[in-house]
Amino acid sequence: MRKLFLSGVFALMALAGICQAAQPHPKVTESFTATEIAAMPSTQLEYLNFYVDNACVVHIPGKSTEGLPLLSSYLKPGAPALDINQLTPENFNPLNYTFEPLPETVQLFVIDGTNNVVQLHSQATINRFYSQYIANQRKLNKTK
Repeated sequence: MRKLFLSGVFALMALAGICQAAQPHPKVTESFTATEIAAMPSTQLEYLNFYVDNACVVHIPGKSTEGLPLLSSYLKPGAPALDINQLTPENFNPLNYTFEPLPETVQLFVIDGTNNVVQLHSQATINRFYSQYIANQRKLNKTK
């Protein structure tokens, strides 16, 4: 599964040839060491910068969360625990968790002690969003 996710990442990175010396998003620097970031191609860094803010949606579902896996069970060892009282889409970092997008399936994880759910988009959806982002960036660069 990890290979499929990374294959999608690298395929999309080829679309991102417009990247100029991307700076790491704070969520990326929280999840990777400076050495790992320095070793990344700029296209991979650009994709991760996009991914951390667009892979997931935090919401309150209109149906029962019974039976959904707990988000905390996917927290990576050593990753900072998230205060559920402070959780927002802006401070949620999907790179701090062991889950990965499935090719065509949305995944739901219940936030411990709440009815809130983190919805992880499918890899196909994230790829589509990223392709749209890259196309928009190209349009912006042409108008400059």
